[in-house]
Amino acid sequence: MEGGLSGNASKLERALTDLRGVRGARVDVDEGEVKAVRVLVVPERDDERTERDVRRLAFSTLGRPLEPDRIQVLSATEVGDAPEVHPLQRRKLSSLTIERTGNRFSVRITLELGGDVLVGESEGPAVSRFEQRVVARATLEGVGELLDFTTELESVEFLQVGDSEVSIVALSTPHGYLTGSAMVKLDRYEAIARATLDALNRFTIGRGDRDPV
Repeated sequence: MEGGLSGNASKLERALTDLRGVRGARVDVDEGEVKAVRVLVVPERDDERTERDVRRLAFSTLGRPLEPDRIQVLSATEVGDAPEVHPLQRRKLSSLTIERTGNRFSVRITLELGGDVLVGESEGPAVSRFEQRVVARATLEGVGELLDFTTELESVEFLQVGDSEVSIVALSTPHGYLTGSAMVKLDRYEAIARATLDALNRFTIGRGDRDPV
């Protein structure tokens, strides 16, 4: 049954990428159900229209309705680059150092924030899917003390957009669900860190009345 769902999920991804203005799509299936549908669109494409298209295609492809909270629409504006804002609201990745010791993988990330230097560290098993999460957690660690709310890492994924690969990081906070994206330029780890910052930067931009973080 799950194999059939996975096959239909692939069909849904293809159907979504055939839509005008859609740059890429990813359908996450786990334990026999669709957990999330992520769609990367050009800035000119209306989010509500995209959500309607996703629900319509999901019903025709999967044979079941898709809950709105399972749909995430991401803008492909210079993938991963949020609009320019006050420099104090932008955390920049300064350096990223990784180390493998035996079966352990550790990351140290240095961030710049308005002239200050923030450092985040994390470690985990030296296995690809865990390593990716370690990078995101180290990035969150770097800014964690400056945030007045908790942030949980939900997922780290990659989406193929034409000849390019895009890192997509999803976070959950008491204020809602955040997603950030960044094109892979140097390597996947660097893209994960930038995508994590992109998610936090989008939160800051959306709440301009808050103290910058």
